[in-house]
Amino acid sequence: MRLNYWGVRKLISVIVPVFNAAEYLHSCIESILNQSETDFELLLINDGSTDRSEEIILSYSDSRIKYVKQINQGVAVTRNLAIDMAKGNYIVFQDADDISVPSRFDILKRHFFSDSVGLVHSDVLLIDSDDKPVGYYSNRNIDRKRALRYFFKIGTPICGGTVMVRREVFRDVRYDPALKIGEDNDVLSKITQDWDSIHVPEPLYLYRRHGNNSAREIRYDMVFAHVQKLLEVYSLQELIPEINWNNGDYGNNQARALSIISLFLKRRGMYLHVENWRKAAEDKASEADSKHFIEGITFIIEEDYAKALKAFQLCNAHDHIVENYKGECYALLREVQDAVHCFLESLNISPAYSEPIDNLKGLGGLSNFNMGDITWLKFR
Repeated sequence: MRLNYWGVRKLISVIVPVFNAAEYLHSCIESILNQSETDFELLLINDGSTDRSEEIILSYSDSRIKYVKQINQGVAVTRNLAIDMAKGNYIVFQDADDISVPSRFDILKRHFFSDSVGLVHSDVLLIDSDDKPVGYYSNRNIDRKRALRYFFKIGTPICGGTVMVRREVFRDVRYDPALKIGEDNDVLSKITQDWDSIHVPEPLYLYRRHGNNSAREIRYDMVFAHVQKLLEVYSLQELIPEINWNNGDYGNNQARALSIISLFLKRRGMYLHVENWRKAAEDKASEADSKHFIEGITFIIEEDYAKALKAFQLCNAHDHIVENYKGECYALLREVQDAVHCFLESLNISPAYSEPIDNLKGLGGLSNFNMGDITWLKFR
């Protein structure tokens, strides 16, 4: 039994949903049982497997293993069942075809150095069906205030399989069975808005890519259902907080927000949604500045950046938002000095606005991107 500095036991509950995972299940279970942190329970939930998964699970006699068999209900229902069963102070998730490095639990657990930390996660080494490395996924820290925007605009900054979560986090959060893809993104977007998250920049988790991964399904409605849920759950004010909602005409503020959302959706590949949101923006706009702004966003969507720039220049009020999108046009036209000027001006007007900060990073990537950690270059 491992105690913390105050002599209090901190048990880990490891949740592994299992569905027809016989080919890789031995490796998964062995990687968990061989952890340097030994104080955990392993919850193996057989979600209606028809292969040798049950036989493999029953071949283990480790007292830390708890086995449950159910009819097939999907990964979200299975994880929720296991969360209800878990007795640990911390909860770890692992897919039945993936591998944890031996120090994973110990390293993640050590980073819960404050009661405000609800989640710790790591980087990922991508492997194929033969354990051959095929890539690397580098995650990042995300501030609570930026979490919703990041999940909506870009996607997840966290690989769901890598996380260790404080048990209290799940008092009010569960996986949504209606989401067949992105159910982990949905949960993580909620957690990161209410709790601090810590990123460990090490490959503590080996994620296996093969033909049976659910993440490889490509039906449009399934892939983007979790993004659609964000659009339904959160208000325009929450999704586009950079607009000064207390000033100006509310309808025209809505118009600008709707047009920005249409651009984000286009950049996320949600092409079937873009026109509806753009049209809704046009319908709300009654002032000339709003119409010019929407026209500029439309031209960015159509990738006509010179016309987009002219439309933004016609706006009488060059606020932080207009300056940012002018800067994007300059950057996309490779007029980088003008782009830098616009992004800095945007930040002078509104220092808390996150878009120009992201765009300055993007400008740096145009010429040369350097990381302080050069470990990944060792075998190139």
